[in-house]
Amino acid sequence: MSRVDLEHFFTMHGENVQRKRGKRVRGRFGTGKSAAFGIAKSLTIDTRKNGERNVVSLHINDIKKATSGKSFDVNELVVDETTVQDDGTLVEIREFMTSRLDVEAAINYIEKHLARYRLRANVIINGHSCKFKEPPVKSSITISAPREIQQHIGSPDLTIKVAPFTLDQDERGIDILSDGIWHETTLGDVDGKELSERLFGEVDIPLLEEVDDDIAPFDNTRNNLLNRANPRVVILIAWISQELEKIRLSLVQDERERRKTEQAKKLEQEAQRMADILNEDFKNLMIDLEVSRRITGKSKSKIDESVSGQGTILPGNGDQISEWQQSGQPHGNGRKGKNSPEEGDLPREGSSLIPGVSQGSPKESRDSGSKRRSGLFSIEFVNSTIDYLRTDSEGWRLSRH
Repeated sequence: MSRVDLEHFFTMHGENVQRKRGKRVRGRFGTGKSAAFGIAKSLTIDTRKNGERNVVSLHINDIKKATSGKSFDVNELVVDETTVQDDGTLVEIREFMTSRLDVEAAINYIEKHLARYRLRANVIINGHSCKFKEPPVKSSITISAPREIQQHIGSPDLTIKVAPFTLDQDERGIDILSDGIWHETTLGDVDGKELSERLFGEVDIPLLEEVDDDIAPFDNTRNNLLNRANPRVVILIAWISQELEKIRLSLVQDERERRKTEQAKKLEQEAQRMADILNEDFKNLMIDLEVSRRITGKSKSKIDESVSGQGTILPGNGDQISEWQQSGQPHGNGRKGKNSPEEGDLPREGSSLIPGVSQGSPKESRDSGSKRRSGLFSIEFVNSTIDYLRTDSEGWRLSRH
């Protein structure tokens, strides 16, 4: 900037000179430089243009001395000094009023907003070069403005992108630009609705900078919102809301189908787990009954000699310690049939069992003469239908094979 440019720069609440000359810039009302005094007390501008260097400073105490809206001078430290440095401006903010600066937060904020300004800016904070990082995009769609609203907002293309996860608050919404200058980010009427937090994108409306409406599309509040009193803005926001809602409803439907399929898989896995528990308990119960029958000498079934990792250890082939031993009647002293071999509590080879110590291996029980089954029960999760009425709407159904 030249010395004349600096004079315009420090003019508060005045028309932006660059904009008056036809250049597209962010500022409109000349209030931007006052933002520095929201966090610090001193502002210094060191600028070069056409081989001349000027340095000025302004302190918050000088501003406080100004009364009744009267103008006041800035401190001119260097005036039209000859220099060979390239044109450019260095802005220094000093005497911060905050106890600690959150540099990481500042970097994150700037990196998220760089793309919104669509400018070729190189921002470096404490040696870190800020780069814009767009969220991952699951899908993207570009929509042209319908003919019936083109007379109000021109012929822009609206790009809506869908992220695969919930976005941070300042990443959501459609960036509204005009000739590359960002003015607002909005979700319109879908803000707060299910899955709206995954939507983002942009639309550029050059016509907003070109029109001279009685009620301007912009106001001087610097709240990054378009003026809702302007008819063009109302139409624009309504169109954005309508297109966002279409995408959102599609996402909701897809998400519900995905959850339904995922829930069905989980229910199927849970049903199998419960069936396995029931079948294992039933199998162990049959083994316990077999042990009881053999202890009382009233065995009605046989013990399967195949090894089971979870069966009761019974006497027989094997080298594991059993808490049971075989028993029967005393020997008949050579007289066949005097004592039945099926009953008795005398420790000897026989079909009865008594408490004791012997060697064996885990055995599984099966009905005499029948094949061993892999499972006896199955469980499934069912919903109430016309053909299958239930007192409750849904629940588990147990079946026995």
